[in-house]
Amino acid sequence: MNLMADTKLINDYINGNDIENYTLDELENNSNFMLSVIKYTQDKRIYNLCSNKLKNDYEFIKEIILFFKDDFKFINKVAGDFIDNNKYKPNVINITDYLNPDDKTKETEIFELCIIMSRIYKKYYPDEFNKYAVNVTLFKESSLIENEIILRENKNELWVKDLGLGFKLCALAFQNSEEILKVFIDYYLNELFFVPDMESLLHKKFINKEEFINYGINNYIINHIKKYDEYLAYYITKRLYLTKDIKKDIDKIIYNWDKYNYNIEKQKYDLFMEKLLEYKEENFMNMLYSLDELIDFIKNNLGLEDIFNKYYIKDYIYSEEDKYYDSLFNRNGIKLEKMNEEEIKCIRYVYSLAKRIFNKKIELDEYSNVINIKSLRKVKR
Repeated sequence: MNLMADTKLINDYINGNDIENYTLDELENNSNFMLSVIKYTQDKRIYNLCSNKLKNDYEFIKEIILFFKDDFKFINKVAGDFIDNNKYKPNVINITDYLNPDDKTKETEIFELCIIMSRIYKKYYPDEFNKYAVNVTLFKESSLIENEIILRENKNELWVKDLGLGFKLCALAFQNSEEILKVFIDYYLNELFFVPDMESLLHKKFINKEEFINYGINNYIINHIKKYDEYLAYYITKRLYLTKDIKKDIDKIIYNWDKYNYNIEKQKYDLFMEKLLEYKEENFMNMLYSLDELIDFIKNNLGLEDIFNKYYIKDYIYSEEDKYYDSLFNRNGIKLEKMNEEEIKCIRYVYSLAKRIFNKKIELDEYSNVINIKSLRKVKR
């Protein structure tokens, strides 16, 4: 019954006046009328007059919760009543049933209600245990497991080939709830973008920030998603507002682009100097060259003048004792034709060390493992 609740009808109901055309049961079973009464009076006690049918009507309950969202104690009871009366008990997973939203109505309603309540709860009790957030996580993980089972059991079917990460299964199962789909979208975007090496990935892909900006942030985000899940990319293309957190992180990366390059360059330089001094100390009998001479040899032969001119300070970087011993063996430049075999091996190692650190494109955190002095063949004395 599509009942239009005017002010007279509402007042007659509140004041207990005789009402023509409707019985009390009809009114208290009508969601439009009871919501109108509740919003008109702003009286939470009207909820108790609602029929059990309305108390189990999700859209009705959701309206009440959003209207009284500033009274968490009250809406917690309303939500709790609905969840207790409509507990969803999933059947054995079946692909046909799973992709039919009608078969997941109660699950969808409780899932969405937990999302709404979790958000409200977090606002009022940010530091307390959030049972609704736990339920959201359980719903999400359960659905992801169901997706994985479906993808695995049907992996040879043609329709599975284009499902990528499986977001389309979520979209089919929960197509009537933007709230729920956003939970899954946040999950997939977090997996794809909020990774420790995101900054280094962008620096590898683009020569400089100008090239990245010209390529387009939205273009990059959509193309990156498309590599893993075409349907998710298509869905987000029409809802780019869902990528606002990713864009914030990317904006920070762009802002710190030059600083990142400086830090990487400085870390490479520091690592090279650390390994060079270690090696020089371990092989002092065959390294009869000053540190200045070694640095000049490396930077001139590998085109590293800018880096060493920027960071290397002659006669300051190492101890007075080191400088003294270096001064005894300073040969005014390294000349390979004047070296014996053992000395050449040492210089070759230093040259290789510099080339690996400054020229080879591997992650910085891998350098310590790649350039491990003790794991390399040492020069025989």
